[in-house]
Amino acid sequence: MDEKTWHVLERNSGLLVGNMVLSEEFFRLLKTEHVLPDTMVRDIQVRAALVKASIFKLKTFIVIGNY
Repeated sequence: MDEKTWHVLERNSGLLVGNMVLSEEFFRLLKTEHVLPDTMVRDIQVRAALVKASIFKLKTFIVIGNY
């Protein structure tokens, strides 16, 4: 990777990470391309599910609190 490309990715890494969708297809790609070990991908999937559940609960509490 050339230096210019590296700086663009570095400068925009927050946007790239923030807009990443943790879908099953994304996890499958990580596994098939051997980007991360399978155990790490499973850990990320579990963590993502917990975060998603927490966000749902928080939104529910906000709705309940508004009544």
